[in-house]
Amino acid sequence: MPAVDPALFGWLHIGKEDEKEMFQYLLICLQSIQDDLVLCNSFPEIEFLAINLMKNLMPIRPLLSHNHLQFPMLWTEDSSCLGWLDQQPARSVIYVSFGSITLLNQHQLHELAHGLELTGRPFLWVSRPDLMDGSAAVYPDGFARIVAAGHGCMVEWAPRKEVLSHPSIIPLLAS
Repeated sequence: MPAVDPALFGWLHIGKEDEKEMFQYLLICLQSIQDDLVLCNSFPEIEFLAINLMKNLMPIRPLLSHNHLQFPMLWTEDSSCLGWLDQQPARSVIYVSFGSITLLNQHQLHELAHGLELTGRPFLWVSRPDLMDGSAAVYPDGFARIVAAGHGCMVEWAPRKEVLSHPSIIPLLAS
């Protein structure tokens, strides 16, 4: 097998400081596979397949440190969604968020939007600016009308703790 040219390593071409930090974080995660035990800020009911892949993984439920607000976020939280949630009935809103790493392609985006429309339920969709895999997000025809009519709320980044503890939230689709 030929040697890989080090000039092609992705981390040598990363421009923004936050991208370098994300790479360092992912590198630490990768190295943790070799550890005897890895505590994971998750729970099996939502990520059982991933948790079962690593025998040294111990899920300990989502945690927030008492000073979690001191750490910078990758994106600015848009708390306007909390006002929208306040106007929704209890246990009625579907929360959709794919975190800071997941990428979707156009087909997946359309399927998700169509699925949300078919539920007939109000939804809060956290759709960060770089959610698409290298292209601009193009939502299906009529989807903007659904959101504008108040049946959905879309923000780039949401205050997760407040959203998840809000009484109007029900099913959770997140990563």
